[in-house]
Amino acid sequence: MLPRQPKTVSLNLRLTPDVRAKLYEKASRYGQTSDVLREIVNAFIDGRLTIEEESHSKFKELFNVNRK
Repeated sequence: MLPRQPKTVSLNLRLTPDVRAKLYEKASRYGQTSDVLREIVNAFIDGRLTIEEESHSKFKELFNVNRK
């Protein structure tokens, strides 16, 4: 018998305690934190997520900002 494939996998990330507290507080307005993070990931994959560029960011290629 073949081993079962997991139906879901987890994603781990490190946050400062302050950022975590702010995330949990704000996400609780919409559901569980995992629900909000899941929607953010799906929006990123679908191209529906826009990140505002900061001049010092090393992630410039992620930004979907039209500037003239």
